Amino acid sequence: YGAKLAFVEHKSPYVEENLKEIFRDYTENNGDYFPYLYAPSSLVFFLPFTALSYRDARLAMLVLNHTLVLVFIYILLRKIIKTNFVSIFSTIFVVYIFLFTPLRMTLDMGQVNIVILTLICLSWWKAKEGRHPFWVALPLALAIILKLYPILFLIPLFWGKQYKSIGYIILMVIGISVAATFILPEATWETWYANVGSQGYKPDVMNLTINAPANQSMFGFFLRMFFGKNVRFAPIWIVPEWLSTAAPYVASGIVIAISVMVSFFVSRSRLPQPISPLDMDFTLWSLVTFLIAPVSWDHHLVFIVPAMMV
Repeated sequence: YGAKLAFVEHKSPYVEENLKEIFRDYTENNGDYFPYLYAPSSLVFFLPFTALSYRDARLAMLVLNHTLVLVFIYILLRKIIKTNFVSIFSTIFVVYIFLFTPLRMTLDMGQVNIVILTLICLSWWKAKEGRHPFWVALPLALAIILKLYPILFLIPLFWGKQYKSIGYIILMVIGISVAATFILPEATWETWYANVGSQGYKPDVMNLTINAPANQSMFGFFLRMFFGKNVRFAPIWIVPEWLSTAAPYVASGIVIAISVMVSFFVSRSRLPQPISPLDMDFTLWSLVTFLIAPVSWDHHLVFIVPAMMV
């Protein structure tokens, strides 16, 4: 719906009135509408879906996600962990991943989690194998365009002295973002920044119930603790407004600072093969991105699967 608003209706998907209008014909959601929060440059990836009906787009996303689950399993097991498919570990992992509720939710809801996770693992694999910086950069740049948070994976690349890959990533992200600007409706970036990008850790963003128990990020925890936003309980801890406002920023800053230090020391350590310092760094930052995001729904737990396996 975000891409349809941008490329068919030529309206910004970051304006609530526009969202309400396009969701009016969608009767299955009981009148609710779902905000599009990804950065404007990500809309380019969903442009092909505008030529499809909702039913066909849903089917196409289902096929894509199922295919990428298999690709993700192959890359993680064979190229990163380097284990045999017929080993006990691989068997347990495959059984576990297909019984993992967040994965089922991702497939059922048509989320892009598997797309982003596969792109991150592609970059991880190419970096581990010492491939050309362009091939390390391309998948991670696409992941950043889709969801911004993978930008934190530049840190393990930096400690690994893969400066050319970082340069390629920066150029690709800027290039795609600038190119997208020419085909997006006027003021798309401005409305995204005003209504989404500048909101930071705020409890309400474009009709999104961030306080729901399904939000498993640190911010979701703080909301329920300080404001009683969990519908079943009153606030756990009454604090001044300035403290409740600052808490998620301070907590995220502490987590990032500690993670940067740990990441640095890990990058200088020697680990038993086939696990490398780069593997540990990528798993660390997959956990950090989940924790510090303003919204980490339960289906976003698929992002920590590589950390659990490594």
